[in-house]
Amino acid sequence: DLYQAFIALWQENKPTAVLITHDIEEAWELAQRVIVLKDGKVAFNMRLPDSVLPRKIADGAEVKAQILQALRD
Repeated sequence: DLYQAFIALWQENKPTAVLITHDIEEAWELAQRVIVLKDGKVAFNMRLPDSVLPRKIADGAEVKAQILQALRD
């Protein structure tokens, strides 16, 4: 599974990577920064708190709400 392979690769080597996803929970779990593009422009840009990856989805409710609001605006 691509998700598990990405986590394993990152944990072993800690490379710089760009992951493009349409899944807000996946972004929360894996990212150090979330950037949301809307109509080709940055609508949301947030550095996430440093923590062990992957993060728990339940801990990201506030960030998820902020991302959804940026998509609505």
